[in-house]
Amino acid sequence: MRRTGLDEPRYPLRANGARMFYVSGPPSYVDHILRLTQLMDRPPRKAPERPPAFGVVQVANFPVEDHPHGVGTNRGRVPGMLSMIQARLSQAQRDQLADGRLALLAYPDTNSVLIKGSPAQVKVIEKLLAELDVAQVLNETLPGQAHAGGGDPQAGPPQLTAAQYERVQRAFLRTEREFSP
Repeated sequence: MRRTGLDEPRYPLRANGARMFYVSGPPSYVDHILRLTQLMDRPPRKAPERPPAFGVVQVANFPVEDHPHGVGTNRGRVPGMLSMIQARLSQAQRDQLADGRLALLAYPDTNSVLIKGSPAQVKVIEKLLAELDVAQVLNETLPGQAHAGGGDPQAGPPQLTAAQYERVQRAFLRTEREFSP
C-alpha cells in the first residue's frame, strides 16, 4: 500500500513482518484499509483445469452390465464389459474412479460405455474396451460329443451314416406325402 500511495501519513501502518500489520484512524479509513487487504490477501488462483473429455464406446460383442445366468440353484452373475474394465484398471486409475476424476457408466439401452475423464484417460479406456470387445468362439462340448480317446473334438455335429441318412430322408418324404393335397 505504501508503494501505491494509498497509505495516509497521519495514520501510519505498523507492521511486524509476519504478514500482519496494525492500523489506527477514523472508521472510514480503517474500513477502506480492511477492504483493500481482503482483496490483496486472497489465495492465488489455481491454474484453470481443462474441461473433462467424454467418450462413448458402443460394445458389440458383450453386454455392458452384469446379468444373471443359469436357473434354479445354478444361478450366477456374468460380468458385463464395465465390470471387466474396472477389474483391469490399475490402482491409480481406481483411485481416480473413486474420487470422480474418472467416471465410467454403463448405458444398456445402446449397449455403450460412457467415459468422463482427462483426454489421456478416455483414450486408455477406449483402447482397453477395443481390446476386450472381441467376438469369441464358443467352445462348448455337448454331452453327445465328448470324446473318451482325448483326440481333437469334431468340428460341427457328427456325420450321419448311410443308414441314418436314409431313415431321415424317408421320414421327410413320408411327412410331405401326408400333407400334400
